[in-house]
Amino acid sequence: MTEIYLSSSSISEANSDIDDFFDNIPESERDLTNLYTEIANINKAKELLISNSDSTEDDDSENANWETSSMLTITSESIEAEEEIKIPQSSSNLTPCALIDIKNGSIQRCGETKDLRGLAQLIGTWQIDDNAVSEAGKELENLGVCRSHFMFDQNRLHEKNAKKGRGNFCHEHSVSLGNKNLFVPCIDYKSCHSLQINEPIITAAKLHQKSRYICCNCFEKNGEHLYIKPGTGKLALQCKMKGNHNEDTKKGLQLISNWIMNLANSDNDLLKAKALSYFTTVIEQLLSTNENENEIYSPAPIILTSHEPPSFFIISSLFKLYRINIKDYYYNFQDSQKIGSHIGLELIKNREKILQKKQELEEPNSLEEYRSAMPSTLYGLLDIIISVGFKSTKIWLTRMISSLCRKPRLLSNLHDFLVSVNAAGITRKHEKILEIKRIEAADPKLHIWKNPNIWNICVIDNIDFKEKTFTYGNIYDTTRSSSHATLRLLFQYQLPVKLNSIPDEEIQLNENTKLFGENLITNEVSLIFNTIFIQLLNCQTISNLSDQFSFEYDAEIINEKIINYFNHGPSCPPVHIIILEAGDNPNKDANIKTACNQYFDDLRIDNDLGIEVVCDEAIFRRVLKCYQENSKIRPLLGQWHTSNDMCSVLLTIFSGYGIYNMAAILGVAFLDKLEKVIDYRSTCRVLDLIWVAIGHRVGIRTGNTELQTKCLSAFAPLFPIAGKLNYTRSTVHFLAILTKHPRIKTLLKYASSVNLTRDGHYFAFDEALETFGVKFIKQNVTGNVINEESLKHQIKATQSEKERMNLLFDEFLGDIVLSAGTRAVNRHQEKLWELTKQLIDAFEMADGMQHLLFQNCDQLTSEGFGKLFCCYKDGVTCLKKIFRQEILHLEAIDTKGKRAKGVITTKVTDLKSKTQKTKKKNIHPPDESYSENSMQARTIEAIVSPPVSSELKSKRHHPSKEEREVLETLSTYDVMPPDTAIDLVLTSLLTYWDGWTKKKIKSA
Repeated sequence: MTEIYLSSSSISEANSDIDDFFDNIPESERDLTNLYTEIANINKAKELLISNSDSTEDDDSENANWETSSMLTITSESIEAEEEIKIPQSSSNLTPCALIDIKNGSIQRCGETKDLRGLAQLIGTWQIDDNAVSEAGKELENLGVCRSHFMFDQNRLHEKNAKKGRGNFCHEHSVSLGNKNLFVPCIDYKSCHSLQINEPIITAAKLHQKSRYICCNCFEKNGEHLYIKPGTGKLALQCKMKGNHNEDTKKGLQLISNWIMNLANSDNDLLKAKALSYFTTVIEQLLSTNENENEIYSPAPIILTSHEPPSFFIISSLFKLYRINIKDYYYNFQDSQKIGSHIGLELIKNREKILQKKQELEEPNSLEEYRSAMPSTLYGLLDIIISVGFKSTKIWLTRMISSLCRKPRLLSNLHDFLVSVNAAGITRKHEKILEIKRIEAADPKLHIWKNPNIWNICVIDNIDFKEKTFTYGNIYDTTRSSSHATLRLLFQYQLPVKLNSIPDEEIQLNENTKLFGENLITNEVSLIFNTIFIQLLNCQTISNLSDQFSFEYDAEIINEKIINYFNHGPSCPPVHIIILEAGDNPNKDANIKTACNQYFDDLRIDNDLGIEVVCDEAIFRRVLKCYQENSKIRPLLGQWHTSNDMCSVLLTIFSGYGIYNMAAILGVAFLDKLEKVIDYRSTCRVLDLIWVAIGHRVGIRTGNTELQTKCLSAFAPLFPIAGKLNYTRSTVHFLAILTKHPRIKTLLKYASSVNLTRDGHYFAFDEALETFGVKFIKQNVTGNVINEESLKHQIKATQSEKERMNLLFDEFLGDIVLSAGTRAVNRHQEKLWELTKQLIDAFEMADGMQHLLFQNCDQLTSEGFGKLFCCYKDGVTCLKKIFRQEILHLEAIDTKGKRAKGVITTKVTDLKSKTQKTKKKNIHPPDESYSENSMQARTIEAIVSPPVSSELKSKRHHPSKEEREVLETLSTYDVMPPDTAIDLVLTSLLTYWDGWTKKKIKSA
């Protein structure tokens, strides 16, 4: 049985600090071979496997000679013994070779998949890849080893009959250093002999000592060398014969000298006294005359009698085993102190000169004046050092560099300046040449992960650039040029199951297939919303039989409660995003088809395997044509764009029923922008304040694919009512594709949204592309972006260039996370409850339609309500018709009347004109009912109506005697009166003059 231990977490980190490794060498009271105690009957297997191994067939490998000779030394036991051992021999049950070795010039996992054997049949100590152990899980007996490594372990790495004497570790390749067993893979002994027994420093390993383990990567980084198979007919030379250790003695002495210097400066007087005594004796004997001056070792008892001097690896390991810090010993502290003291003294000596020339140093009239103001002894020093020494002095050069960084159009001049002072390595022209070479060499396909558990989601969208300035000539005769490209991204998810384990079957659709309309999920969601709202409302009936409820919550709190109620998406590892080579202008079907087919080449898959393409509605209709030609290209409707259009549908349908008046009460100043859904998040906030929550968006933010799909299915009949023909057709096709291919639904349950910024907050795929992908591209693309071919090349290299820059930014600036916190927005809590109170007043009125909240709402009639109540059924009928015509092909396609709206809508411009006509200048009598209603009317009119000309503004108002008496009631307060008192005064003053405001009351 072999001894195993895991590889370091990142073998590829060749530049990691050596000391960091030694500080984390695993220490154990027992040998890690106990990992194999989980294998049943392993002790019997060890006894039966002594000098037992299957004979293997010859192959054409580079070690065919010694593998063939091994046939004479390895014999087989009886068939019964083989069955009793129960060690897997079939490659179907074993993982690919899990051993770490030199492969293709680097230290990595072997990964061979042919002629595998159980790992327990090895004799020596080997390093095991930690990913292989993760693959095996609890069934460690399934770890495999290839035939080449097995034969090498049996015949070349160990002496004959080594398996018989093997106990808890390989005695042939295990040593003790510093009273601790030091274990490295046995193959490390094949080339380097620095760990051979060399008493009294290196002794044989002992059973009951603590053990320390060193992986191949750290063994090589600390000056040793791994064995590399020389190939057929070539002689394997040891590293010492190659001269690889000629500097070991020098480096070892330097290491010891650093420790001695540190010891001399320490406070450990006892250890210093002991060391001095030993060193004096050793030096005396070294300097004394020997009979044979060429002899390395002296016969005196104080000198070590080892056969060879210890290697650099042994000395450094010894220091780390005793936890002696030698990290900073390569620097001469005294020399550094002298240099620092000299710089400080020069600054102090020239202090008066610098302060006398402070004006010239801060604001020089010329560079010569700046140079002359600087003391000659300090002119060679960096201005930054002087700025640190004299913080109150605003050194001109450092301030000018900071100013240039704030002017993007002068960055080229800043670069030229840095080149002139040798702070930048190359000129802008040469950097442009190098950038072109990097762009040509960039290959985004190298970033693609390959794994049977990886689900690849293809996301495409349009990206466009416009010239910053007009071309030379008359700006009235030309337009700015623009360029368009198809942005192609790949989202890779590592699923907990293999992709081929999910069946790819198709379901036959028929007239009875229900794709849209109300369903159990949406009904349950509505009940949940109502329950949460009632709980937060905390309505109570008081003594006078009136209802009292809580005002301590708003839409944000309700949304938070709702999102916490629903299950979030599965905790898959973070998504891996790759920006692939861009396609041509997406305004043509042929270009979209080419962009989709390019994914097959990028992923190196054939048409037998399908791809899922997420896109917005405009591109979805083009990809749908590709799907009708090739069913392996399956379009998915982007849910962020869909949610955006759902907001537009709600505003359109309820435009004639007072929704804009409600939005005006909530503080929306530009209703025309709300009508066009200029900003999705802002529109959602307004709708949240009116409808509390939208289930489809909750599904996106929680990553709940079932909630997204069912809410879209229930909402779909409203698209034709609002005249959204394109979204009506696209939604029907999208829901049909999901139903026809249940595999897509299964995959979306694992990853229906993207989690990029923080836990529990998800983005739709198209939202992530629009919010982060397009922004990322536009921030990092430089040069000529109008030429479409040049633009496509730059997009291809964007990710590589960004990763190159991150080496600098991450080191000094740290990681920058986008959208990591909540948005700083006005929660409109007071406005929300103001709207609530007005709605309550309207419901309590005998004729609520007369309330000012519903003024100019021409659809609040019996006919309007009838259309509103019937529109949903009409929408379902329209969707079924499209389903029969375009999906089932049972009828001829008829587009007549499909763009007709099911309700009469009102535009904001119409609402403004109606408000202008009904607005009258009346002098109202001073009664109590007027004040509240007039405030409501002014609130709505001020927002809906266009601004009044300054000529119509009233003249300066002088308070009357009655108004002054009302204002005097506030003088009883020693400090600023509370808002409640000001509101009461405002209500009273409005009965005299309608121009009073809180601001005027406070200033009166």
